[in-house]
Amino acid sequence: MYEHNSIGSYDTPQKCAEELIDFLLLSEHARAQGLDTLPSFREQLKAYQDSCDLLALLPPPLLQQAEVKTEPMVSLSLILLKTPQRASSHLLKQTEVEMDSIYQALQSGLTFQEAVANYSFYKQQLLLKRSQMSNELISAIENMEPGNYSHPFWEPQGMCIVKLHQNDVREVVYDDKKIDSLIDIRLQSLKEMFRYQCNESAKDELLRTKTTNSPLFKIAEKEYTLPDFQRFANHFPMAIQHQWDAFVKWTLVNHFYDNLHQSLDYRMNEQIKADSLLVAAYNKQQNCLLPTDEELITYFEAHKKQYAWQEKRFKGIVLQAADKKLLKSVRKWLKKMPYEEWQDALRMVINKDEIRVLSVQQLFSKGDNPCVDEKIFKQGKAVVNSQFPYVELLGEQLKKPEDVNMVKDSVLRDYMRAKRADLMNNLRSSSTIELNQDVLKTVN
Repeated sequence: MYEHNSIGSYDTPQKCAEELIDFLLLSEHARAQGLDTLPSFREQLKAYQDSCDLLALLPPPLLQQAEVKTEPMVSLSLILLKTPQRASSHLLKQTEVEMDSIYQALQSGLTFQEAVANYSFYKQQLLLKRSQMSNELISAIENMEPGNYSHPFWEPQGMCIVKLHQNDVREVVYDDKKIDSLIDIRLQSLKEMFRYQCNESAKDELLRTKTTNSPLFKIAEKEYTLPDFQRFANHFPMAIQHQWDAFVKWTLVNHFYDNLHQSLDYRMNEQIKADSLLVAAYNKQQNCLLPTDEELITYFEAHKKQYAWQEKRFKGIVLQAADKKLLKSVRKWLKKMPYEEWQDALRMVINKDEIRVLSVQQLFSKGDNPCVDEKIFKQGKAVVNSQFPYVELLGEQLKKPEDVNMVKDSVLRDYMRAKRADLMNNLRSSSTIELNQDVLKTVN
């Protein structure tokens, strides 16, 4: 199992063994919860088994002859702010302002993955055929290098920013007719492998009279008789010669699979795959079961010291405009409002008919925004937008988080880790675990 384990890379067999124990305990816990009965799990495991069977029966050089590549697809991620088809001009303006803020945040250090998770209609990476993509989306990625993302643009579903992961992705599928003909090529070697012996007189009698009392053939000393043939033929109405050929072929292939499935390597690989799918299904389930706000607050209050900042942060907003007087008046106007209402006020009043003031509002640390770095942290010189050259900041410096929301991502991550650690401790304490140290010492 150490050799087959692909959970991670470890310095010592001991560390890998401990991680493997947790992995196996978690897969058994997932089984106890019935995750092995989920249709998605069974479909994935069946697809894996079918793939292993086919690769064992038809070696890769032979199997390649049956490969059919799908039409090229594109792997991408979208930050999509979806809008109704008949959206009001006010909603369209709001969407533009929101997307502009997201785009600025990306340029200031927000990762694309975080932006997708926090703002996008689509939360997962997409694999699309070009026929599934709008003309606007195709144009946006036309000359884009993998790893880059676009400027905001409108497309039929709304406003979006696209990041290209990979172009010209092709999935390999197999032509069933070619597979069938390739198995025919393998039949002779299967007959030799399993010492196939045909009773020619019984075969002739069967083809002539459709019945016989003699054994039809042997495979690895196992005899196949008329009832075996009839059970098969009942499901395949065709000329009896074709039924005979198909029966021999089906019997040899199934004998091959029976032997394969009894091998230690096959059973071990199947078990590892099943465990991996169960752990993945359990993790996916737990990721959807997020804690309540009350649970996060309780965890934050109990571990507040570990979230203290080494350097001050700036809780505020960066405002940019082409009109210096307007900008100063907007800053003065926002100062009278609660922090939580600043973006709504800008959207509904200042930028109602056109974008007059750009804004980025968040909790800033050094390196997040060049304007904050220059004016608050006294580092560097910001290069500002030439169309909105005047900059004003509004907010306050903080020595530590005021509440859980300021460090929510970190608290959530730590909460989920602590929850997993508690689960693993409970599983270990309720299980009998024996680690053979003598055997472990022999592992290189």
